[in-house]
Amino acid sequence: MATVTRDKKGARVWFKDAAGAQDVEWRLIIALGRHGGLRVPSEIFALKWSAVDFERGRFTIRSPKTEHFVGKSFRVCPIFPELRPYFEEAFVASSDGTGRIDGNRPVVQITPKRCRTRRDRAGQNRTQ
Repeated sequence: MATVTRDKKGARVWFKDAAGAQDVEWRLIIALGRHGGLRVPSEIFALKWSAVDFERGRFTIRSPKTEHFVGKSFRVCPIFPELRPYFEEAFVASSDGTGRIDGNRPVVQITPKRCRTRRDRAGQNRTQ
């Protein structure tokens, strides 16, 4: 299980250890939030494989929160060395065995409801 701490206001949960997560998708969710600075769940659940460019070492993040501002509907983030192993692990797990993957397929298949359910089972709800 990942280590959990709270910010000074107690409103946010920060995971310090993505490697401790139980499966590939959870490791990637934690790593993207921790090392990539993506908003959870809106930006992580909107991320598609077509937005990940391993050759150039970057990925494009669509941001529902800022899309109504001119020029702020997306941003490009480098695939930091801390993120690369999690992206590669998720890519292998998502591919059809040939190393190819549908570009429209979401990177994370977990639904936001399932994310909240797991958080609540771990005793990490927003009101604590």
